[in-house]
Amino acid sequence: MPVPIPSLSVLYQQAIEDIKSKLGIISLLGRTVLSPIAAVWAGNQKNIYSAIYQVNLNFNPSTADYDSLIQTGLERLGRVPNTAIDGQYVCTVTGSIGATITASSTFTSSKNNIYILDSDYTLSSTTDQITLRSISESDNPALDIGDVLSSTKPLIDIDTNVVVESESIAQTNAESIEEYRLNVIASYRRQAMGGNRSSYRQWPEGVAGTREFYPYVKTGSPTEINLYIESSPADSVDGYGTPTSGILDAVKDAIEPSNEPLGVAEIHYLSIIPIAVDVEIDTLIDASLLPVITTAIDSLLYGKRPYIAGDDILADKDKGLLSQPQIQAIVEFYAGGNFDSVILKVGGVEVNKYKFDNGEIPYENSVTLI
Repeated sequence: MPVPIPSLSVLYQQAIEDIKSKLGIISLLGRTVLSPIAAVWAGNQKNIYSAIYQVNLNFNPSTADYDSLIQTGLERLGRVPNTAIDGQYVCTVTGSIGATITASSTFTSSKNNIYILDSDYTLSSTTDQITLRSISESDNPALDIGDVLSSTKPLIDIDTNVVVESESIAQTNAESIEEYRLNVIASYRRQAMGGNRSSYRQWPEGVAGTREFYPYVKTGSPTEINLYIESSPADSVDGYGTPTSGILDAVKDAIEPSNEPLGVAEIHYLSIIPIAVDVEIDTLIDASLLPVITTAIDSLLYGKRPYIAGDDILADKDKGLLSQPQIQAIVEFYAGGNFDSVILKVGGVEVNKYKFDNGEIPYENSVTLI
């Protein structure tokens, strides 16, 4: 627990009393001399307390500053936060044989994200292929097959539109310092032991674009493992956590063959199963509160994840449980009693509570007023 820092006035009065007691200063002149000495002493003590407080904070990864957290992460995880990986896309281009697209030519998507050609390319046929790299911000969504990109400037003897044919390098976002912090904290709680539940979460830790892993023994087949993989929302194919095929392959490469334990016949690398959550609020008097209520519900759902017995701490056994009272408490927090009731639906079915398990995770589909 961090050492509490006394206020400057408390330290000052403490210095006055200590010096008066030890030196027996009672005269007016003595007190006049004593005051600046006590002020200097109190300031120095304040600095010492502050330094000790910061040191204490840096011992705990949950409160450590950036540099201290990175040092702890290097010791616990063996890595620094993952940097962003630019997506690269093979695109079909049409034009005259011998026409050249110069390096640094840029193309834009319908969402105004920018893609660049890294080196000169000369068409060898009227229909050819070039590779473009994403250079937009980290929240730039991945392109889909068939997307059309348009050149930001005219091209000589070449069609300004190109069509995405495939993804050659999967795009992933940089790992935020808070995501990295959570991984460092989790490393203290998990001990990989040659194939236990913690192993399947720790072995692929650090694979770019992943958020969490949920291992289960396949029902009816004790030598097979179902490993459900959750992507970070920005790196998912749907914004809900469904990983790309590239992320699934990367997780497999992190586990097999070096970490695959003996006695396991097969590991199935599966996507998590996003389930829609809908909330209906009856007679909310102040409709302007809806956005902030929706944001709070989103935050609640983002923390509702399957409990993995044998790896998660017992205190988290209900972390996958979502209930109507939890949603209603959010509405009451912002709206007070100025609404009638709240209806919770999971997967389109009205429920009082629902426990997400076996690779299921919730996502907010709608929050509406009725």
